[in-house]
Amino acid sequence: MFPVELNGRRAGWREITVDDAEVVVGWQSVPEIFTYIESPEGTTLAGHRQLISGYVEDGQRLDDRRDYSLALTVDGQLAGTGGIHLRDGDPSCAELGYLLHPDHWGKGIATEAAGLLLRFAFDTLRLHRVEALTRPDNLASRRVLEKIGMTREGLRRQDVHLHGRWHDSLLFAILETDPVPAAPSSH
Repeated sequence: MFPVELNGRRAGWREITVDDAEVVVGWQSVPEIFTYIESPEGTTLAGHRQLISGYVEDGQRLDDRRDYSLALTVDGQLAGTGGIHLRDGDPSCAELGYLLHPDHWGKGIATEAAGLLLRFAFDTLRLHRVEALTRPDNLASRRVLEKIGMTREGLRRQDVHLHGRWHDSLLFAILETDPVPAAPSSH
């Protein structure tokens, strides 16, 4: 399915474009963004453009698209990235993820955006199971996952090497048969 466009009250998702690369490169100077993920520090504008071009090309040409790498917008402006990534070998299961610029933290944007992705996963992609991982100390992300109806299923011990050391992850999941909060209404 291409292109993807999901709209809520404030947050939305759209296909990421090469034109977004400049903004994404600028985020390298915002260390808070990379507290829980690897920083692309040193990645050039050309490198980001090449990476994004690959996402766009795959999305346009693949009949069985498995990677929905999208741009997160707030009031129409690029404010983050994320998406849905279907599991290899089992296209009925996927992982949901999101990154939001700190200017928008604490305003309910991540919850709205994650909820839009979840509705897309179940209503459009017809998935059976959606998972998400977060670090145990990322309380804000844990709260977002709980608000969108996901259940904490377990702890993955030292599964992520980040900032020179190993970290645990919490696994959250939701099934198509679980109650899912209503999708945010669009403008």
